[in-house]
Amino acid sequence: MSEKLELDYQEILHFKLDGDIYPLTWSNLKASPGSLLSTPLPPIDQAVHAFSVVKFYLGQIYRLFNEDFEDQVRHFYERRAVGEMVYSRMWFVQLLLVLAFGKAFSSRTKTEDGPPGSKIFLSAMSIMPNQTFTGKESLAVIENLALISLYLYAIDHREGAHSHIGQAIRLAQLEGLHTQLPEDDLGNATVTRCRNVWWTLYIIDRQISSALGLPMTVQDFDISTLVDVPGGSPQSPTLGLKK
Repeated sequence: MSEKLELDYQEILHFKLDGDIYPLTWSNLKASPGSLLSTPLPPIDQAVHAFSVVKFYLGQIYRLFNEDFEDQVRHFYERRAVGEMVYSRMWFVQLLLVLAFGKAFSSRTKTEDGPPGSKIFLSAMSIMPNQTFTGKESLAVIENLALISLYLYAIDHREGAHSHIGQAIRLAQLEGLHTQLPEDDLGNATVTRCRNVWWTLYIIDRQISSALGLPMTVQDFDISTLVDVPGGSPQSPTLGLKK
């Protein structure tokens, strides 16, 4: 503007670019059951409280947790006390992400180098596999990628957030989450979880893509899965976007 208006303006404006406000870096570790058990964690009461806080703030829009996650947290701590790792690496990553969000939602002052919860978030990222894949834990992987994208987006790492939610959607498509899954074969609980995960990905993708001015990853006419209304009967989901 100074050049166009032929003004003598010497000051250089420095704009914060993506990721400049809270720079984060991490390196992947070879996680073993022993290393996971030695990862520092808060007491069980704080962990349960963190999940309650996260569920309160995120649960109405982003449905990414099983109904029994709190019970799993309690069971994990009980067995961890005797040196037993009862859940998988992906479940443990999800626990760390929940703790990171719980720290972020509960913090009122900056008490660490970086955004609230960043230390726990970096611990989760350090044991997240470089190459994600579908398999028995595909839903957990997809949920974790969605949580990672939300955290990155919240601290102004929008490009990283867009990349992770895109990866989550691709994996979800490979699993057929955008389609009407056979409830007779998979069971109501699994199908409901898949629907909740898919529509959560849909919402996050719309938010992040719009913020970046990019086209949506998935078009509405490609979606045929139903929508489960919160608090409604499991037998009465509403129709999806495909007519």
